[in-house]
Amino acid sequence: MMILMISGCAAATGVGFVALKGIEEPGISWAPICNLAGKFCLMGTLSIAFSYAAFACMTALCFLSAWKLKLLATH
Repeated sequence: MMILMISGCAAATGVGFVALKGIEEPGISWAPICNLAGKFCLMGTLSIAFSYAAFACMTALCFLSAWKLKLLATH
């Protein structure tokens, strides 16, 4: 689950970066849209931030669960 969560966060970050900066390479031209749709970029930034926060919580829960299982196994 954690791998799926971080891969989703990374994909969203990539899309957000393209929306913010655009791509100017030969054969590929994507214009940045954050200057045209500020609300979209604000919502995207909040969404990405909350996704990384959820990943941090999931990581903490995973470590806490493993620690508790270790304590139960030693008793």
